[in-house]
Amino acid sequence: MPRDVDRAHLHPAFRALNDQLQAEVTAAGIPIAPFEMWRDPNRQAYLYAEGRTGGIGTPGHHVTFESAWCSLHQFGLACDWVWRDASGAWSWAPPSGFTWDQFHALAAKVGLVYLNFEQPHVQLAGISARDILAGKVPYPPGGDDSWEQNIEAAIVAWGRSPKVVDGQQNAGAPPLPSAAMKPPVVAA
Repeated sequence: MPRDVDRAHLHPAFRALNDQLQAEVTAAGIPIAPFEMWRDPNRQAYLYAEGRTGGIGTPGHHVTFESAWCSLHQFGLACDWVWRDASGAWSWAPPSGFTWDQFHALAAKVGLVYLNFEQPHVQLAGISARDILAGKVPYPPGGDDSWEQNIEAAIVAWGRSPKVVDGQQNAGAPPLPSAAMKPPVVAA
């Protein structure tokens, strides 16, 4: 699965903050850009298997710490940002004169949080994928049609049962947002 940079797949609450971050880094002249936004659960499962399953990636080098449906990427609430060099090529290392701290300060300024152990990653504050998955917290309010259609298609395709992908256990999909966000039916 290819990486996804379609803004329409992001939840509007996160999309607006990520757009503000883009404006901030552009104004500051920081050569960094969104590399991957929403992430299909199959891609998340594959990235999780890298370094954990023989024949996939470099043994012991983990690309992500979260399996499918345990990352805010699957909910359109996170984005990985990567540096661009003078030729426009992607680089995981900041170019001379720039630091991750500069980028993280701008992310915090617009209200996003970053992960100390995964420097390119920024996400919506105050919510966890595992809590959404477990039904402990609802989806953020204000989801639009493009976000809802995308996540619901991924949920239906994945299924609610846990899956083993590339030798690694992954959670079953969460409830559909449309079902989770509808008010309960009250018996008369």
